[in-house]
Amino acid sequence: VLRWAGAALMLWLAWDSWHDADRKASQPPRSARRHFGSGLVINLLNPKALLFFLLVVPQLSGGRLPGFAEALMLAGISIAIATAVPLALVLAGGALHDWLVDPRRTRLVRRARALMLVGVALWFVVAARMPG
Repeated sequence: VLRWAGAALMLWLAWDSWHDADRKASQPPRSARRHFGSGLVINLLNPKALLFFLLVVPQLSGGRLPGFAEALMLAGISIAIATAVPLALVLAGGALHDWLVDPRRTRLVRRARALMLVGVALWFVVAARMPG
C-alpha cells in the first residue's frame, strides 16, 4: 500500500512539475504561502518518518521503546536532518538563481524533474508488484 501511495504521490508531483513548466515567464510566481502549503501537504502525506520511529527505532534500542528524553533527542536529530537537507537545496537554488531564471532552462529543469519523478513512480510500482 505504501509503495502504491508513494507512486501516486510521485505521479502527482511529476504532473505538477510538468504543468508548472508550461507556465509563462510573464505570469507571477507562486506565492511563498502556496509553496509552504504544498510542502506541508507532501510531508504530511509522507509516512516514512513515522514508520521509521515505529519500526526501526525499537530495533536499535534493544527491542524497547525509547524513553521520553531519548525520543525527544531522536526527534530533534531527525528534524535537524530534515531541515538541513532542504535548506542546502534552497541555498544551492539561490546560488543558481541567475542561471535558472532563463525561461528555456527553467522549462528544461522542470520537465527533467517531472520525468525523473515518473521514473521513481514506475520503480515503486515495479517494487510493489514483486513478490516478497
